[in-house]
Amino acid sequence: MSTNFSALSSADFEDLGRDLIGKLLSIRFEAFGPGPDGGIDGHHSAGGHTTILQAKHYELSSFAGLAGVMRRSRKTIDKLSPTRYILVTSRHLTPRNKASLAKIIGPSLRSEDDVAPSFYPRLSSLWRLRSVGFLSRWRS
Repeated sequence: MSTNFSALSSADFEDLGRDLIGKLLSIRFEAFGPGPDGGIDGHHSAGGHTTILQAKHYELSSFAGLAGVMRRSRKTIDKLSPTRYILVTSRHLTPRNKASLAKIIGPSLRSEDDVAPSFYPRLSSLWRLRSVGFLSRWRS
């Protein structure tokens, strides 16, 4: 089943990613306002462990575009040195794409499963997402 995120703005997609992954992991991500975020769209820290969530709304872009942005982000990811780094993207990925992104992101990525859309099948309500109206009702 395919999910269409094209109706969402980048900010809405960040909110969706933060909310869904937070719900799945039973943690609350800190969010930041608009503007340069230093590679952090969601931040959670507890017990000396830091989880960074980065959302990339690249549904209509090529994989090469997403991979290029992540290559340029690698220095920032390494500097942040999170215990766990999670990449949420609207771009449909193949297993080969995920493996490539895992190499680009580096050791802060626990596993290829931390490159979403791996999370999406475990969130059945996401598959019903068809409009921003539904998103508003779901978040309430």
